[in-house]
Amino acid sequence: MPCPKGRCNLVLDVSQVGNDTLMEMRILKELVLVAGLCGVASGEGVLSWGEVATVEGVASAQLFWQSDEYLAGFQFDCDASAFLAAGGGEVEELGWQVYVEPHIVLCFTSDPTALIPPLGTPTHLITVDVPVSLGELVLSGLVFATPQATDILVSGPGPLDLNAEHCPGDVSGDGMVGVDDMLRVLAFWGGAEGGDANGDGVTDVEDILLVISAWGDC
Repeated sequence: MPCPKGRCNLVLDVSQVGNDTLMEMRILKELVLVAGLCGVASGEGVLSWGEVATVEGVASAQLFWQSDEYLAGFQFDCDASAFLAAGGGEVEELGWQVYVEPHIVLCFTSDPTALIPPLGTPTHLITVDVPVSLGELVLSGLVFATPQATDILVSGPGPLDLNAEHCPGDVSGDGMVGVDDMLRVLAFWGGAEGGDANGDGVTDVEDILLVISAWGDC
């Protein structure tokens, strides 16, 4: 079966890594190839943007993850080839392998005790660094896989405006996350705008959970 939408094209510079790491990368590539096949999905997940910090022309954007499945590996692309670095969050805490090229971020674990478990609330997965001059960060080629190499159907995140003021959960725009944001999510329930706190294109329970997790001043 051919690879859908080119998602199986995994290109990495392996000239500077050892044999053990090469083996791990081959294992993950097999996992991504299998998970990327059409029609193979075992659960759902939501990616959303968190805080964005800007220092000396570099934007560090947090990515949050929520799913009903265990997560063993993932990759995503940037068509603008703008990734400078990636790390932090759950992948760093759990000691995952992280590989970054300008066009791709690839993360995985071969340790069954380091899997990211099902999460009922959004959790900081990883932070990616890109130039602020990019203007807008758009992720593509999303592949998130379970330990059984089945694909997790991912919604979000929407485009990230690197020049905007960022406060996750502040859908009312008043500089804090509170009752007004909760009421706005409820008022725009089911719609694509107005209460979509996590940027996945629909206002639903995931947005309520994000508002709760971000409660307080920005």
